[in-house]
Amino acid sequence: MKALKMGFLFLCLIFLVNAGLFADLSKYFGIWRNVDLDGGITRVDIAKSGNKLMVHVWGKCHPKDCDWGKVVAYPYSPSVGQNMTGDTQAITAIYDTDFSQSILVIRLSGRRLEVEVFTRFTDGSGRNNYTKAHSFNKSRK
Repeated sequence: MKALKMGFLFLCLIFLVNAGLFADLSKYFGIWRNVDLDGGITRVDIAKSGNKLMVHVWGKCHPKDCDWGKVVAYPYSPSVGQNMTGDTQAITAIYDTDFSQSILVIRLSGRRLEVEVFTRFTDGSGRNNYTKAHSFNKSRK
């Protein structure tokens, strides 16, 4: 009986530790602003529109930020059998332009939104593909 209780306690502990790795999809929703004012991406808005998840991004431009537009995004859970709404581990969004493709991998880290951007140039310019990471705080407006 003692071994059974210890096994149950161990399973509960594993569940509690792993539960902290996943986020409710709604925790991603909102307006997020880059903590680095000189960062490449300045703002990310994440929302649900009907049955679709949408990501809207703005990049650093002068004199005002460039609107990358809205794209459909896709949430990912840690396995095929887990609840997508309650166990979201990451979100991806893809932005295509005339000269590049940027893949965004979006994750929550505590109260911050972490966005890693993988950019590949498609215009034959010979520029190197690159990646950049950004951190965002949730904004009230």
